[in-house]
Amino acid sequence: MPSRLSVSFWDYDKEPSTVTVEGLQITAANLDAQNTMMDAIETALAGVSLGVIFKDTRVFDYSLIAGTPPNDKEAQREKKWLVKMHDAVTFKPHKLEIPCADLSLLDDQNKGSIDKTSGAYTALESALQNYIRTEAGNPVIVDDVVFVGRNL
Repeated sequence: MPSRLSVSFWDYDKEPSTVTVEGLQITAANLDAQNTMMDAIETALAGVSLGVIFKDTRVFDYSLIAGTPPNDKEAQREKKWLVKMHDAVTFKPHKLEIPCADLSLLDDQNKGSIDKTSGAYTALESALQNYIRTEAGNPVIVDDVVFVGRNL
């Protein structure tokens, strides 16, 4: 069974959103490494979202993270980062959404995309590529992170 990490965010109105990613199968030999990679993903997700992480769920561990809703009114779950990825072997596309996008990370030159020179982006890219495995068991390559939101 592949490992799984679910990270739950609160937006400004304390509405929840969850990001879930799958990784390698957990064994006694890689448990610590998997846990470290999950920590890196959680940190990277927090680095690109204005929402507050209040819970993470792991297939081998369940943790409630003490927290309160964010103070930033811009932390809205409808403002999302869409992470576009592909399977490194089969090239099949994959995606995930991160709620409460921190729009201060938008690229001034490439409107609508995250600034790929930012530390937040490089941390997110690295954490996702190190941990996520597709249904075929292959790693992913992050192609782009773009802002998407609900039309009002």
